[in-house]
Parts: sequence; C-alpha cells; structure tokens
Amino acid sequence: MKTKKIFLYGFILAELMVIGFFSCVKEREPDHESLFPNLILKGHLERPGLGEQGREGYFPEGIAPSETFFVNASAFPGSGQTFFAYDTENILLGRSFIFEVFLKRDHNIEGVYPSVCWGNYRQELSDFWAQGKWKKLSLVIPFTELNQNSYHPLSIKIPKDDYNLWMRDASLREVRIVFTAPKDQTSVRRKTIRFAWMLPETDRLLNISFRFSRDPRFPEGTTQIFETDNRKSELVIPNTFDRGRWYWKADVYLYKAYLASSETRSFQVKRAFPDMRARSPESETIINIEAFPIGIFNVRADDFPEIKAAGFDAVTVHPLDAGDLEVILRGAERNNLKLMIPFSMPEKYNINWEPHGKNILGWYLADEPEGHSLSPKIVRQRRDNLREKDLKQLGAIALCRSWRAADYWAATDVVMSDQYPVPFNPLSWLSESLDEARFAAGDEANKKVWAVIQAFDWGEIRDVREMREARPPSAIEIKALTYLALVHEAHGIFFYSYRRGETRLKEKAVLWGAVRETVGELKKLLPVWKDDTVHLSIPFECSDTDEWDIPAVHYVMKKVKEADGPHRLPAGYYLAAVNTMGRKVKAAFGFPEDLLGESMRLIDVFSGDVIFVREGGFSYRFEPYERKVWLLGE
Repeated sequence: MKTKKIFLYGFILAELMVIGFFSCVKEREPDHESLFPNLILKGHLERPGLGEQGREGYFPEGIAPSETFFVNASAFPGSGQTFFAYDTENILLGRSFIFEVFLKRDHNIEGVYPSVCWGNYRQELSDFWAQGKWKKLSLVIPFTELNQNSYHPLSIKIPKDDYNLWMRDASLREVRIVFTAPKDQTSVRRKTIRFAWMLPETDRLLNISFRFSRDPRFPEGTTQIFETDNRKSELVIPNTFDRGRWYWKADVYLYKAYLASSETRSFQVKRAFPDMRARSPESETIINIEAFPIGIFNVRADDFPEIKAAGFDAVTVHPLDAGDLEVILRGAERNNLKLMIPFSMPEKYNINWEPHGKNILGWYLADEPEGHSLSPKIVRQRRDNLREKDLKQLGAIALCRSWRAADYWAATDVVMSDQYPVPFNPLSWLSESLDEARFAAGDEANKKVWAVIQAFDWGEIRDVREMREARPPSAIEIKALTYLALVHEAHGIFFYSYRRGETRLKEKAVLWGAVRETVGELKKLLPVWKDDTVHLSIPFECSDTDEWDIPAVHYVMKKVKEADGPHRLPAGYYLAAVNTMGRKVKAAFGFPEDLLGESMRLIDVFSGDVIFVREGGFSYRFEPYERKVWLLGE
C-alpha cells in the first residue's frame, strides 16, 4: 500500500513537472537576440596599392561565437578610408534597429570621427571624445533603403587620419515590441488592466503609444490612446471600457519618428466599470515657456552688475557651494537677472526655492550629453526629479550634434544649439543645426531651440591650436552669427562665454564690444524676433554659395502685430537678411501681390534708408557679413 502511494505521488509530481515545463515554455518571455552571431564579416580596404603585408592592422583579430567581437583598426596618414562591412539575411527593409558598441581611441582628433553607414544613412560616432576610455555608443537606425553604391547593409568607416580605434561588445537588435501580458483574447473583469511588454535594452528613450478600439482597423476618432516610454515595462490603466471585444496594439517611436508596431491583440470586457474615470495626468505647466532670453554663459555673482549694464537678462551659473548659491540668488533678484542653474542644486542643497522662482529661467540638465555618452533616460530622469519637487521651470541641454536632437527631445524642453564655426566651418553650420533641431521637435509649442553664439577664441585651446590655425571671431562675424540664428527662428540667444577660467570677456575689448553692440540691437528689435514668422513663398536668388553649397544670404519675413517694446517698434511686416560670407554677395527678393501696395518701399531700421520695390521685387548687394532688417511700408 505504501509503495502504491509513493508511486501515485511520484506520478502526480512528474505530471505537474511536465505541465509546469510546457507552461514555462509557453509563457517564457522572448528575448531580443543580437543579429551579429549571424553576420558574415567582410573587410574592404579603400587604400590603393596595399597588399597582403600589413593588413593585420585593419581587420578583426577574431570573432567569438558569442555576440562579442574585437577590432583593432588603424588608419595611416594619406590613406583612404578603412571600413568593415557586415551582411545579414535578417536585416529587412522597413525595420528599425538598435546598434550598440563600445569604442575607444588612442587620442582625440576634434571633428574627425568614424562613422556607421546604414544603407543611405550615415552617422558619425562622435559620442566619445576622451582618448583612452571605453565609451558606449547606442544608435537607433531606421533601415529604409540600401545604398546603391554598396551592397553592404551596415559598415563602420574609419577616417584616414592617424589614430587607432578599438571596438568591442557590438550588438545589433531589431526594435520589436513583444507583449507578455495579457494573453490574446483574454477576459477582463477587474477594475484595472495590466499590460506588460519587452523591448531591446537601450539607453535611448523610446516612446510607446497604446491604441484601443472596437474596430481592428483603429479608425481615427474611435481610438483611445495611452502613452508611456521604455523606462517602464508595464502599463496599468483603469478598466473604463464598454463591455464587448476590444482590439489593441502599440507603436514605438523615437520621439516622433516611427520605428515599429506590435501585433494586434484583443481582449473581452466581461465586466465594465463606467464610473471609474481614468485620471488625466496632472497639468505640467512649464514656467517661462514663452520667454525669449538674451543670455551669456559662465557668470559669477560679482559679474552681475556688468552683465545687466550690457543688456543681458539671463546667465548660466555654476555655484561653488551653498553660500555661493545664496549670493547668486540674492544677486539675481537685485539685478533682475534670470538664472540657468545646474539640475543638481536642488538635490545638493536643501533650500526653499519658491521665493526665487521668478529669477529662475530654467535648469541646465546636461552639457552636450550626446558627446559624453549620457543616456537620454538619465536626462529625462533629472527633469522628472525636478518636476516632483514642483520645480517646473524649463529643462535645457546644450547639443552640438544636432542630428541627435530626436534622441533627447523627449527628455528636455530646450535644446541650446552650440556650434562654434569660426574659423573652421562656414557660419551655416549653426543655421543648419538649428533647422535640424527644430524639425525634430515638430510643431510642439513647448519645445524651444536657443542658439549659443561663439564669443571665444579657439586659439585658447591648446589641442585645437596645435592642429589648426585658430582665431577668435571678428566683431562682424559675431553679429552675423547672431542674426543668422534669429533668421532661422531661434527662440533665444546665449553667448559663450563671459568667463573662461579667470579671464573675463570684458578684458577682450573687441569681442566684448561686439557682444554688447549685438545685444543692444537684439533688445531694440525684440518684437521682431518674438512675433510670428510669415511663411511666404518669396522668389529669391543669390549670387554665391558657401563651401557647403548653401546660399550665402539667409532671410526671414516676420510680422509685428502691434507697436511694442521700449523703442515702440511699428507694427507691420519685417524682412531680415544676413550675408554669411566674408565677401560681397548680391541677392534678389520678390514679394507676393497681396503684400504689395501701389508704391511699396523698404525702410532700413538701422539707417532709415529707403529702397523702392519695382516690378514686384528688389535686389541688394550685401557687404561681407552684413545684416539688414527692413520694415515694409507704402
């Protein structure tokens, strides 16, 4: 009898184990495997005349059977580009992928970076600056089409300049959202519904939009939407759905760029809770969102009177300790200055911020996070921590690599675009970057782009000075850069920088004089820059282009609705234009008929000179770096 019982218990236990095993198999959470184990490595060297000898410096030392591989690649002076190309059958058009790799190089060459080429897409691997340190790089890359000049879906190119590059622990994962709960066609009787999912691990901040509808086609107007991000792996929402079958799916975005969709699933609501209304999120009213700041970086409290006298209304500060912070806050109030304060101050010092709120423009969340491999998730968490403390002023980051704006827009309110082109790049580097950052933000009114204007000498930086012939921007270049930013609809202007170490900008008479004059002009014309841009199709011709083949003259049409500002600027249409090159350039403008009166003229707001419009347009020869603002009148 005892033997029979043991046999029976053993049989039951074995059956339970089998059932448990198959249940585990069925419910096992799927992983997101890297595609690299399936990749075929193909080395191709664009260096003419290189034979078999010496190739070991260019090709991988070996590929492990796991996801890890190691590359030690060198490119020698005068050589062409070295690149490693990867083919895989698993890369399909219309999919998006996360590419991650650890990178290191033996020394830094500012402005010279390896790059990832993905079909017709190319992105510089510029996250890592510091030589001798491993930096993790994460890219989200939509795969839309193959490069017609190469059959390789993915390649890593190394510039010809003399340095060594090391790579390890690379992975390539498809952006694919996989649901783990609830099961398809499940029945819902509870007051809340829990949705759980898996996405590939990444430090990029991805947005997830859940859609619910009674119709599996999800027609507009009948669909409920809930949104979250990949810092979470589940969403719990109140069961306010009507009884019956509901269909749902999720879409994944990099800010606003579509990446992937889930499969469509359904659930059956057996019991509804119509009285349970989904709580709408608390209003996140951002303070100072309409501000148009004119500011300068790196200012101390004892500089405030000088800064205010120069016409600035905002500064960035870096308090040394709690006592210095108190002095800064009191000084800002006394001089009526707005402060950009490091995000860490509320965590570091326990003070009552409420009395100082009117003097806080915003919180500086990160300085060029895309260059220091700082995760967008971390930047977002910094902003959220401030919101939880009821500190709802603007959150801002400085961004040099504007193509990374989409990575960070979900984490910040302001992108300060800090390109410093003089003398190594055309001035249009700034305007192209501003346009790219604004385009990534789309039409969101709560996203602002501020321009950071170069007001320092690259020659003061030894590494740059030893490599190139560096110099400071001239007075007229500073003005041209500022007007270029305004023409490209910057929502604020900051200059970099008042202090560099113990040296103050006012000790450099030419630079400081140019900055002060420019700030004076900005204040006088502030209603122009703050008011609406008029998007008109204006016939335009320019006689010259810069080295990037961009027309030398940039322009914008603005409309001031009513007389405003300390100078009572007249209402009307304003045409602002700037020549970005150091030589004379001729430009011709036309105007739509509905703007033209019987005798239209343009009045120069600086000099009062008048230009008459004839046959629907006019032409003007710009002096080197000249900027103009005309009021249109009859």
